[in-house]
Amino acid sequence: MDIRFNQIEKMSLRALVKPNLDATELNQAKLLFNNTSFISGIQNPELSTVIGKNALHILIYGDDNFSIIGYALVEIKKKVLATIPFGPLCADKHLFPLLANACVKALQDYGIKIIRYQPPFLNPTTWQATVAPLQGKFISFSLPSELNMSTLILDITPSEEKLINSFSAKHRWSIRKAEKDDKLIIEQVVELKDIDGFAEGFCKMYAARKLPFDLEVEKERIKNLYEFNVKKGNGLILRMKNGSQLLGGIILIRHKNTMIYFLGFSDPDHKNIPIHHSLFLKAFEIAKLSGCTYFDFGGYARPENADEQLLKINKFKDGFNGKRIDHPDTILFAKNLFYKFLYIYFVKFFKAK
Repeated sequence: MDIRFNQIEKMSLRALVKPNLDATELNQAKLLFNNTSFISGIQNPELSTVIGKNALHILIYGDDNFSIIGYALVEIKKKVLATIPFGPLCADKHLFPLLANACVKALQDYGIKIIRYQPPFLNPTTWQATVAPLQGKFISFSLPSELNMSTLILDITPSEEKLINSFSAKHRWSIRKAEKDDKLIIEQVVELKDIDGFAEGFCKMYAARKLPFDLEVEKERIKNLYEFNVKKGNGLILRMKNGSQLLGGIILIRHKNTMIYFLGFSDPDHKNIPIHHSLFLKAFEIAKLSGCTYFDFGGYARPENADEQLLKINKFKDGFNGKRIDHPDTILFAKNLFYKFLYIYFVKFFKAK
């Protein structure tokens, strides 16, 4: 183990849970986001505007009690369940074990009963130094269905020709098919009016998958994503149209040299059109021009726990020939044994349905 892990154990940290950040805190958290080496795109503190009232911020201060050395954006449900996705942010990887511990403790002190901790991709030494103390200090458990995360990473630095040649034969055929249809237009969203129809498109796709979503909630979410991505420059949004008809769109978040797929939809009435094949190819082009070297497909369902729909999404992403990365498994922490067994019961008999 690195000797610095032992030295850092002596640090005195202060973790503060807040529903909102002031301008100074936001700037410090954003600076930490920009200086964190591992991919944590959805830990951008400004993404809290998209999460809305269900967002919490954890600020972790160092020995000087002034500088923020760790940060985590957390999504909560009814102050019972909290999820930490790919955090906490830290500029120094040696601090990670201590910061992760501080996040769990701060949320439990805040009153959260169950914490789902979804780790970022870390080297084995750092993760081992993180997970062992957590499991020793808190009531921890795991569930195969709980967000065990993998993703695909594609190197987008080769020429477009070389990149396309690396795709599956079916993907290459789909891209050529779209290129031959001069009615199909791919545009980068630059104005608020450009996202008209996005919310309806998402809800139509969800309905086809028998997943009901509230249209007004989706409208607000898409509007907030426009503000976050386009207005604040945290990523990009693309859409495909056939004339005036919106066929689909994708929303991407940037973290350092990586563009990350966050959300997308396609019109279920136009399955014969290779909508996402062309949207992703355009995203690779724009990301590369903006200085990115990698594209993260935003998740890859582990086959042992995936349903039919997720396996279809896996197959689509596989066609781009990215490299699979397996994050450490999600760990759950319970305030006490009662909440542990209550949550296991809930997942087994209610959530599964």
